[in-house]
Amino acid sequence: MPVDVYYSPGESAQSTTVQDLAHQISLAGFPCFIEPEADGIHRIVLEPLNSSLVVSVDKNIVTFVTFEGSLVDESGPDLAEAVDQIMTAIGFSAGDE
Repeated sequence: MPVDVYYSPGESAQSTTVQDLAHQISLAGFPCFIEPEADGIHRIVLEPLNSSLVVSVDKNIVTFVTFEGSLVDESGPDLAEAVDQIMTAIGFSAGDE
């Protein structure tokens, strides 16, 4: 089931780069790569899972993340859960919209 989840920084958010975020996702068992999209926007692509994170940055620091993907990956660990855990660990929380 496709889903978009929006993450914004909380008061305790750590200064995290796109590279750091991609590394954390890889460490969680989800190989990925970074594609620049526009000034201040990058996409962390998770293939072959047909999922990605659209990452907004300011001065190379992550300011907002949209997870675009599937709630459950039938071939392995739950990607959405892993992304949520990583985002929570760096001080970001999911929005209601």
